[in-house]
Amino acid sequence: MPSCEECNKRYKKIEEDLQLRLVLALDPNAPEASGIVERVHRPIDPSRGRDEKDRSERAKRRMKLRAIVIPRGAASDDSIYPNFGPYPELAPEDVIPIGFPRDSLQALAEKIVRGAVCVLDRTFLPADTEITLLPPMHEDDARPLINTITRNGEWHSLGPGFRFGRGEGFFAIQIWGQLWIYGCIRKK
Repeated sequence: MPSCEECNKRYKKIEEDLQLRLVLALDPNAPEASGIVERVHRPIDPSRGRDEKDRSERAKRRMKLRAIVIPRGAASDDSIYPNFGPYPELAPEDVIPIGFPRDSLQALAEKIVRGAVCVLDRTFLPADTEITLLPPMHEDDARPLINTITRNGEWHSLGPGFRFGRGEGFFAIQIWGQLWIYGCIRKK
């Protein structure tokens, strides 16, 4: 999505962090996530380094990843982001809990909404436009919002595994078939 240089740098760090977190929870066999897991794992695999410096950088990234893991037992089932578990095929001891920082999801949503409006409408949302996230919802709870966008709004595919839907004053973002972000758009 288009953004100014300053915002692009800020968003890049947020996106890289979220991408790393999300890839740990993605279904690697989902068609929407095709190639994503491999692409994100490559930079944290020291054995793929070109030289000692590159291997060291990859090892640092891997350590950073370990630092975001939540201790076992600290996350309850009701704190699991919709579509990311619990998985009946995995034993509880095989689940590695990580967090999705709400501030990062908010920043990502703002970039996507502003960028999508720029690309689709060839205009900018005014600076005083407020983009607010709704609480995470399971598919059944979000069905009225999704149906309203389908009936009265519009859906756009903005790249492989990336959909953006909007209606009058609200939006839905789907990333890699698994992460859904819902929110409202309004003038302050």
